[in-house]
Amino acid sequence: QFSQPVLNHLSQKTGSTALLGHITEDSVFVIAVSEGQKEIVISFRIGHRFDLTYGAHGIVIAAFTTENERQRILKNNPLYFYGDPDRLDPHRLGQDLARCRERGFAVDFGELQTGITAISAPIAGPGGRLTGCIILVGLFTKADAHQFGSLVVESAGRITQAAGGSPLTFGM
Repeated sequence: QFSQPVLNHLSQKTGSTALLGHITEDSVFVIAVSEGQKEIVISFRIGHRFDLTYGAHGIVIAAFTTENERQRILKNNPLYFYGDPDRLDPHRLGQDLARCRERGFAVDFGELQTGITAISAPIAGPGGRLTGCIILVGLFTKADAHQFGSLVVESAGRITQAAGGSPLTFGM
């Protein structure tokens, strides 16, 4: 109830599709959706399931979860951070996790689906425990993605606060 107006505002402001994902043991389930107001939109259904390590939200989850949970996630195979598990570069992943912790969001510039960009930011529950994420999906440029990243972080913060969660800190 409290997340839908936030997702609606984000999708309207960006013209993209905003998703709220809930983290389970090995998946992210879409529990709310708001589609943008453009001629072409990317649709997802409530109940759609992503692998925990898939793309931008996978990087967000690995970046903001506890060290023990991160190690459990990284021991799983296959890992889909960059789509094809054969493209996983541990050095690049380390850099992407650090960048995500610094700015509060991760971006996939068409690696999972050519031409489609995804931005994700974490949502936390009480005590700062990671519970979900926002995923913004659309047909936008790299320049737009950097601008939209701060909007996704702001939206995730609003949902965290409305859910009684503890805000996460960035720049670590």
